[in-house]
Amino acid sequence: MALTRYLLTLGLCLLGGVQIVAAAFQHVYALMLIHSLALPLTFITLGGLFLLWFPWRGLLMLLIYNNKTDRWRWPVVALLSAVLGAIIYLRVQQPESASFPPHPIEADVMRIASLNALHPNDNLGPKVKFILETNPDVMSIVEARPDWDKYLPRLARQYPNQIVTQVASNYGDYSMILLSKYPVRRVLIQDEGRIVHYDVDGPNGTFRLVQVHPYSPLTPARHLARNAALDSLSKVETDLPVVITGDFNTVPWQRNIQNLMTRFGLKMAGLPQPTFPAYRVAFYGRQWRVVPVAPLDYVLVPENTQVLASDVRYVPATDHLAVVADVRLMPH
Repeated sequence: MALTRYLLTLGLCLLGGVQIVAAAFQHVYALMLIHSLALPLTFITLGGLFLLWFPWRGLLMLLIYNNKTDRWRWPVVALLSAVLGAIIYLRVQQPESASFPPHPIEADVMRIASLNALHPNDNLGPKVKFILETNPDVMSIVEARPDWDKYLPRLARQYPNQIVTQVASNYGDYSMILLSKYPVRRVLIQDEGRIVHYDVDGPNGTFRLVQVHPYSPLTPARHLARNAALDSLSKVETDLPVVITGDFNTVPWQRNIQNLMTRFGLKMAGLPQPTFPAYRVAFYGRQWRVVPVAPLDYVLVPENTQVLASDVRYVPATDHLAVVADVRLMPH
């Protein structure tokens, strides 16, 4: 048993070391992917070391390995497995309601929401329902199918300002859509439509809103293209307060996002919350939702912004959780 304990400790230490190396060499494609999974990998590493080396060898070691007989070993394993399974079950079976607390009554508080609509999926009803129930002041939609056009007139009363930007893509026609209750002007398009800049006349003055959906890093070439797009965004000049939202296709602790936050003086509107993958898997006659592991969708706001609320929401028929943030931008 002691040998098993030391071998497990060695494996966890190696896993921790790989994470440190991955943080230092994010330009290497394989290490970038490892660094993207820092949240679950860190939990596994620290949790495993805690169980193995807690002063009393952790609850698991105490209950299982310190028994003088094997009589309780498998019942305890079964009990702990059942508890873990219940936690996972409750996590993946969250209600599908898109409801969100009522919009704040303060006139200078702005609700910003972002949703990856998964353009191959033609079930737009739940996504429109999410928008109507959440009632954001500014709604960013990425990966929007062409047939969103038939829903936009129905949203025009709530969102009189609508801008659709076509994205150059070789695997499907889709667009970026911005819905706004405030006057908005599109001022710049980057990365063939995957990064769009708008000037929005918000309640506390005009600010620059940037909607992003760079390439997903599915291959080393796309990884480089994503980084290049984010680097080009960081070179844009503006005197306005900057808000950036969308599907970044990278986690907020990776170097390109950190550089972006430093360049424009930004912070996250709330703690990072995993948003991908969030699709459903059929298993034994039930639909199970995959537990998200990577925070790819979030809202970046100026450092002096007051963040009143920030949360993620499950929306059926897409593979990302939606992000919602209530913020008060300070006058520039």
